[in-house]
Amino acid sequence: MLLKKLSVRNFRNHPETDIHLDSGTTVLIGNNGEGKTNILEAIYYLATGRSHLGSRDSELIQWGASSFSIRGEVEKRNSRSLYDVSFSDSGKKKIRINKKDIHKLSELIGQFFLVMFSPETLKIVQGSPQDRRKYLDFSASQSNSQYFFYLQQYHKILMQRNQLLKNHSRNPDLEESLLVWDEQLIEYGSELIKRRDAFIRQLEKVVIPVHQKMTGKQENIRIDYQSSIGEVALQPISNIKGLFETQLKRTRKIEKIRGHTLVGPHRDDIKIISNDNDLHRFGSQGQQRTAALSLKLAEVEMLFQETNEKPILLLDDVMSELDDDRRMLLLELINGSYQTIITSTNLNPFKELDPAHMSVFNVRSGTVVRC
Repeated sequence: MLLKKLSVRNFRNHPETDIHLDSGTTVLIGNNGEGKTNILEAIYYLATGRSHLGSRDSELIQWGASSFSIRGEVEKRNSRSLYDVSFSDSGKKKIRINKKDIHKLSELIGQFFLVMFSPETLKIVQGSPQDRRKYLDFSASQSNSQYFFYLQQYHKILMQRNQLLKNHSRNPDLEESLLVWDEQLIEYGSELIKRRDAFIRQLEKVVIPVHQKMTGKQENIRIDYQSSIGEVALQPISNIKGLFETQLKRTRKIEKIRGHTLVGPHRDDIKIISNDNDLHRFGSQGQQRTAALSLKLAEVEMLFQETNEKPILLLDDVMSELDDDRRMLLLELINGSYQTIITSTNLNPFKELDPAHMSVFNVRSGTVVRC
């Protein structure tokens, strides 16, 4: 897929920006703070309905304005679509595809495929289990709408169950209601766990050759899914449900004391291992960066395999995070293969790129001009 045109109004420091994008590599050049990352954030918001930085919608409105809007013309293999998102300071968000209102994020996720690498991406390796779950859930949701459905349902049930646990000490008669929520938590949570296990296994197959190339075949990467209910690898759904039920019974007493659910997909993690070392605990900063980038590049390939559409690749200030050898490897992997939008403070890292597949824009104070 290709993003042909992007129009941004009153988003961050961009009062009025229109960019016509080519199919190869687009480099956004400018000093820090000029608005390069804001362009990538706008594209991400257009595809997902939210900021990749976790910012509140109200924080994205340009100072002095009352709303922002983002519009994108997207070309897929057999069609062209118009995406519109807007948000006003009254708290109203509107999402439209081809002038048709979208009322749920589940209707948007999986329509516009993209993969983003930014400084925040390092949280996949360096950050908390919550950061890794966030990465896992978004990546799996893009190529599998059923995954996103089970994720949403699970969290709705989890909120209800936690509320019941908080009230249980004051009202022990709620025990019967708790059993009903347990059944639903097990049902949707087990489906989610099964899909996570399958996704991680597929991701591992794709990331191994990518990571070997990025490390000159010096490192072997592995991804372990660590479920809070026990060992779930290759287990049938009936076994996963049994494990989940057993763990809920085991933790029920302490859950009533603490007032929240202690086991389930919301407590799971993934361990990223290179040459038998847990990169979160023992990896150097260079190893952590390389592993995070390898995972993102593998995600690109997986999306293509699953959807037969090439996702858009967004790279925010990646070149400054990599040494010369890894920069060259990255450019070899993306050169002309995918529509790629990269931010940088200068053009030096891109000397080896084919000019026929590269366009350059200068970004200054929220104004974007083709060079």
